Amino acid sequence: MAYTLNGIGTTFYGKRDFRGDGSYITTEWATFLFVPLIPFRNFRVKYQGRGELSYSIGVGSPEHYAIYEKTAPNWKQVLYIYGYVSFVVAWALLILTFGTGIKGNPALGMSVCLIGPFLPAPIPWLLRKYARQKLHA
Repeated sequence: MAYTLNGIGTTFYGKRDFRGDGSYITTEWATFLFVPLIPFRNFRVKYQGRGELSYSIGVGSPEHYAIYEKTAPNWKQVLYIYGYVSFVVAWALLILTFGTGIKGNPALGMSVCLIGPFLPAPIPWLLRKYARQKLHA
């Protein structure tokens, strides 16, 4: 299963192709500082919840998934993940450029720098909600 330490290792990103039983397709990625770099494979999984706190290494608690199938990476999902990461990086650069460029109104610049980075955060949640609604329609 996926394992990261300080954002380096493998982890699951992306959820698509939802089914009525609660399972979905996710991709296992090689990550560096939590940034997805290389997709390894896809899994159809169903989230089972968090495990007990791991005291042997002193950090985190594992997440448990029921695995129904393993496949090659879904390239549409891979492109969406790369696209979202690119969007977040571009958004952060825009916020930093715009926020620090407001010289006449430092309060506006500060609020742009503080609030702006959080605006893309609900995008994955909204897309998953739409996909689930489409499933039930």
